[in-house]
Amino acid sequence: MWTQSYDRALRDAVGLQSEVAQAIAREIGAVVTPEHGRRLARSTGIAPIAAEAYFKGRFYWNRRTADDLLRAIRYFEQAIALAPEYARAYAGLAACYVLLGHSSMSVLRPADALPKARAAARRPLALQDDLCEAHTP
Repeated sequence: MWTQSYDRALRDAVGLQSEVAQAIAREIGAVVTPEHGRRLARSTGIAPIAAEAYFKGRFYWNRRTADDLLRAIRYFEQAIALAPEYARAYAGLAACYVLLGHSSMSVLRPADALPKARAAARRPLALQDDLCEAHTP
């Protein structure tokens, strides 16, 4: 079984993700093209506090209750305020509005939620059009 230890400063937590992804790819024999390497590296440079807010937002988004989605929105907005270029945070925000506007959720009317989702979804596409999360809300 493959194991590796990583000891990094908290300020580089997002960069660590990229390094681990590349190490896993090497270990399983996947070919990481220069373009894929650039994509992985693109996620670095985000302030750790913004990344933490984003991850908290994803945590609450995954719980899929109305209250948790509203909480997730606050975390995504916090991440965006800290790092306006953080494409994943905009994608998370869009995903929240899509769910809140869904008829089964009955939190926001679709006419109110979907324009917010659309606006939030356009931003990550402008920042990083190859980001999968930007195409899935």
